[in-house]
Amino acid sequence: MRRSPLIPVALGCALLPFLGLLAHPGSRARDGRAIAAPPVAAVRPVSEEYFGSKVTDPYRWLENLQDPEVQKWFKGQDEYTRAVLERIPGRAALLERIAEVNHSAPYRVFDVERLAGEKYFY
Repeated sequence: MRRSPLIPVALGCALLPFLGLLAHPGSRARDGRAIAAPPVAAVRPVSEEYFGSKVTDPYRWLENLQDPEVQKWFKGQDEYTRAVLERIPGRAALLERIAEVNHSAPYRVFDVERLAGEKYFY
């Protein structure tokens, strides 16, 4: 299975100014339309014991990807995320530029490992 190429670090940093433009749940976008809040996951604690220590996971139920309720929650998260991202000013132009830079070289970098001392291997 072929993995997606990495976006250059500099281009990734170009996204940072847009983070402050993302609307918070219940806020109004520039066009005045309200953005619905994302669905909230129910808390259903499941406890297990590992090597003598009790561990409780309140969201274990979300691991069952076949559960229609889990699928509904994920779909709601997706719809919320897309609604927020679609409101980023200049998003279409930014995506075009990312695609342009991504396809500008005949090679692709798939794995990058950063070691101590600012050393990078790929």
